Amino acid sequence: MNKEQGNLFSNRSHEIRMRLYETGKLDFLKRGTDTIWMLESLLTESGIIVGRIWNSHGVTDYNTYEAFSPYICRLVESWDTAAIRMEAETQARAFHSMHIYATRVISAADNPRIDTISFTELFQWKRDIPANDR
Repeated sequence: MNKEQGNLFSNRSHEIRMRLYETGKLDFLKRGTDTIWMLESLLTESGIIVGRIWNSHGVTDYNTYEAFSPYICRLVESWDTAAIRMEAETQARAFHSMHIYATRVISAADNPRIDTISFTELFQWKRDIPANDR
């Protein structure tokens, strides 16, 4: 993704999050201090931004389908960046890899923190698609 595409992605992602907030779909984030996780990606073929925001009180997806496997969500939620990096390296694809941006917001009153990591998709057919859905 070049700088212009990155800026467009960033601006469009922000607009989507603001729309979700304004329509009340992120109201679960208002239930006290909690860690918030976000996954976002741009589907380059269609230009569609997919995303997920969640905490211990709820979850919302930017689209009508779940773009991220439960496995990726668990890795991000545990913030195991070493495992994420290792998995991304072992599954590297030359073409059509979805680039994913993960964010963790720790909303502690005394020391709020934001961490980010980016990686290519971590999809494995046998692990991420239930046998009855294949």
